[in-house]
Amino acid sequence: MSKLGKGILLSFGLIVLFLACRNQTSGPKDLTQFVNPFIGTEGTGHTFPGPCLPFGMVQPGPDNRDQGWDYTSGYQYQDSTIIGFSQTRANGTGISEFGDVLLQPVTDSRTEKFGGGYHKQSERATPGYYSVTLRNQVKVELSASERVAFHKYTYPSNKAKLLVDLQHGLRFLTDSLVLESTVTINSQNRISGYCHTKNWVDRKYFFSIQFDQPFIASTELIKKPKEKAPRYILEFELKDRILKTKVALSTVSVEGAIANLKAEIAEWDFEGTVAQAKRKWNEYLSRIEIDADQKQKEIFYSCMYRLFIQPSNIADVDGKYRGADDAIHQAENNQYYSTLSLWDTYRAAHPLY
Repeated sequence: MSKLGKGILLSFGLIVLFLACRNQTSGPKDLTQFVNPFIGTEGTGHTFPGPCLPFGMVQPGPDNRDQGWDYTSGYQYQDSTIIGFSQTRANGTGISEFGDVLLQPVTDSRTEKFGGGYHKQSERATPGYYSVTLRNQVKVELSASERVAFHKYTYPSNKAKLLVDLQHGLRFLTDSLVLESTVTINSQNRISGYCHTKNWVDRKYFFSIQFDQPFIASTELIKKPKEKAPRYILEFELKDRILKTKVALSTVSVEGAIANLKAEIAEWDFEGTVAQAKRKWNEYLSRIEIDADQKQKEIFYSCMYRLFIQPSNIADVDGKYRGADDAIHQAENNQYYSTLSLWDTYRAAHPLY
């Protein structure tokens, strides 16, 4: 090889080495830093600050109320009360739906009216993570995989209680959502069951709730007229004041919910789940990169984040899902999307999909 050829080859090698080192130094971009999940949560924006994955089945988050035009997503930024944390909701739509499986940390002996205040300045949200400290001094942290909601509660003492409300839902012109329900306390660490609900849509969902520590007592509360699903108060003697809870959902069966949980969040690593959610969001957000100032990036990536929240993949990890005909089907590529809300999204969102 000539000296010129060797020189060109050496120069090319140095360029490749330089680019490789530069990429290793800079690392992947964290575009989640530009996402503000609180945008759209005031007035009639009807969005929510809770965590989820792109096109996920679950969207855990705080509910301020369960009915009203301003509370279509369950959340209103200016509201000073949180009645609990449910696992599903619509995003930016014009009507209420979902609000399945509400959980609420409790520190006193009350048996009704479980809503309470919270420290607004403590509220934090980023893609894949939400946290708030309630007035009863319980710190609530939420994360999620595609089909499993992950809750972490830090109580002021080791004596702790938790409301599990299976009657709750985000209502639209109805007094009671649940038409039929079957719930089983499988062990001191797990509650599972099924609910058939009718609000805007007639639908069925199955769930499995698991706790990292056993509850020492459970009390079923008295149902109100027309109610079909139970509410429980669970009592715990905690270690280090922390209780972790996972809620897995399925449109097919309890077994499907359990399989989803085992496949997606088998361990109790809350921080690992948060990190995984952040990585997944960066994969989606990095599909479009813009050169703009901080404010414009926040607007752009916050809107892009909302774009990928729904529609929701309602197929289980094995690809099975319940169709509108109430029959079980097998989805191609384990994906079947629902909650399209076409009258809200057909003009702007769907052309980009």
